[in-house]
Amino acid sequence: MDITFGKEKLGDTAALVELNELHQEAESNRLKLERSPSRRGKSRYEKKVKGYEDAYARSKSKYLDHQQQLQADAGQASKGARSIKYAYVVFRSMDGMSKVLNAYNITAFYRILYMYICPACCCGQNAKKTRALYFNGRWLKVSKACLPDEIKWENIGYGACNRRIRKIFIWLIAIIMIGLGILGVVFMKVKSDGMKKEFQTQIACPEA
Repeated sequence: MDITFGKEKLGDTAALVELNELHQEAESNRLKLERSPSRRGKSRYEKKVKGYEDAYARSKSKYLDHQQQLQADAGQASKGARSIKYAYVVFRSMDGMSKVLNAYNITAFYRILYMYICPACCCGQNAKKTRALYFNGRWLKVSKACLPDEIKWENIGYGACNRRIRKIFIWLIAIIMIGLGILGVVFMKVKSDGMKKEFQTQIACPEA
């Protein structure tokens, strides 16, 4: 799968993308190592896996050091973790996407139940799996992206504030129209009752 991170700074995004690519290369060569029939091939893939793992460790250490420096400069202990705004994950199969969606389909109630109320008795395995899903101590909000055909691309340029103003404006128009409709019904009812009294139309029909 491919992951695209959204961060405040392009350098941080590039660093995370590099880490993801190194991890993918290491996993790919590890699979080739397991499937290689010859000893020579295994030796070659072992060197590649070792090289990618070392490069990943160096890049990760460099990135974390940079984030710690940012935290120290800003005086905010959680700035490095919260600077990640979103991440787009592109899966190679629908089955992989379904597994991730099902894994993160855990409500706050069950997370508290697994991790704090009964982790040592009946929910030990669930508690371990739930902790592994946290990212920098925060629970991720995972959702399925809509299809490109469902996106109104002409509205992409409008920001969140603009969309809120439009929604408020539309609701105001709807409420005003409903209010005018109710006033119209009340007015016509009063007018009808007045005309009945004026022309004395409320006459009981004679019995046959």
